[in-house]
Amino acid sequence: MRFISITYGLVFVVLGYAVTIGLYQFELYHLIWPFAAGFILIAPVFCVGTYELSRRLMTGEPITFMSALMAWKRAPGLIFGCGLAMTFFLTIWIRTAALLYVINFPYEMLTIQRLINQTFFTMDGLIFFTIGTLIVAFFAVTAFLLSAISLPLMIGEKSDFLPALLISMFVVTRNQRAMLLWAIIIVCVTALAWRQH
Repeated sequence: MRFISITYGLVFVVLGYAVTIGLYQFELYHLIWPFAAGFILIAPVFCVGTYELSRRLMTGEPITFMSALMAWKRAPGLIFGCGLAMTFFLTIWIRTAALLYVINFPYEMLTIQRLINQTFFTMDGLIFFTIGTLIVAFFAVTAFLLSAISLPLMIGEKSDFLPALLISMFVVTRNQRAMLLWAIIIVCVTALAWRQH
């Protein structure tokens, strides 16, 4: 289902550009990178459409673009709860990133070029970048533990929220090599997309 899958993915590409352009227009340059990194935290919820396409392909049900967009209807309360949890992670991360920015660059709002120079070519900037990376990595690992299996279970099996989260944590921790490889693929593809951008 290449056409439907690619079109579905493009919806979120457009949303990503819209957020980036919005931050740029409001001169919130320091939040562009945190939002880009934080996308990993909420991306699992966006994948429910592809999980629904996969389920329909397996069961032989009709597959349409709207079936991907409306996938959340299979378990609206569960998907909403998971989305709320991921949004909570994203909010904490963005607030933390903004606080780190204020601590490291307290006296000025930097342009994009000056922000890059200050971040990668000064000691304070490297500390800022390192701490920020470690914090978002912690949130990303937590999000991965909770969502790697839970969302497909909610869509495919209509599993309850808490059991799905526990199963996800159990599966990830018991299959560390396979899940680590999957996590590395996600990070590498995301980084490649950011580099191309």
